[in-house]
Amino acid sequence: MDKQIYDLAPSDLINSPLWFFPMDETVEDEATARPVVRGQGIPDGLQMIVKCHFEDATGRSYLGYVYPGEAQDVETARPVLWAADLCVTFWNGMIEPTEAYVAKVAAAIPSAAWPIRYASEAGLGVPVMSGVLEGLYFVDGSVVRLQKCA
Repeated sequence: MDKQIYDLAPSDLINSPLWFFPMDETVEDEATARPVVRGQGIPDGLQMIVKCHFEDATGRSYLGYVYPGEAQDVETARPVLWAADLCVTFWNGMIEPTEAYVAKVAAAIPSAAWPIRYASEAGLGVPVMSGVLEGLYFVDGSVVRLQKCA
């Protein structure tokens, strides 16, 4: 069943750990994601997301996803996790996170919980992504900047 990427929930990734963006006439728009069914071949050349496990410095676990790729940087992985009712997007591209968003993230993930480590689920036929997050990231000109949430 197709879903908009921003409508995905942790249960969707538990049921289907790998999703792709079909980019054809069967979808509403480029934000439409479709689960890869077990036994189905992974579509070649299409953007995907893969279930990811996150753990904060206190040992608390979170569920989310990353975009698999060859590089292991935050720009490639674009990690996303669910903390309580908040969907936390760590990579913000060319948009600096607003003070209001930083405050929401700080409320959902306490300062003692940073850094957050992540690793995507293995054995799905896509590169395993892993890394350490110190806050929210964005690009300023040609420089990746960090906005701490503590």
